[in-house]
Amino acid sequence: MNLSEYGHFAELIRAGLRRILIPTVFREDYLLALRALSRNRTAEAYVKMLDRAQRFSAKVDFSSYNAVHEILARANTVQEPTDARFVDDI
Repeated sequence: MNLSEYGHFAELIRAGLRRILIPTVFREDYLLALRALSRNRTAEAYVKMLDRAQRFSAKVDFSSYNAVHEILARANTVQEPTDARFVDDI
């Protein structure tokens, strides 16, 4: 991890937040929101997408590998968007 990443995570921690995970299954939502932001200067979709990803990320218990693996598997995080849907209400 480089210093800029550390600073970013420190800011999240200071605000009582965690890292934001963008699961593979959520990739299309992420890319569409970025496209809307960069092409149309419309931030609403980007903010909603990040809010959803942050709320999911906050549910992940990073205290053990098994806990992380179970949550990520139930949420279909490593599935392709064409094969599964993102289950963030775990």
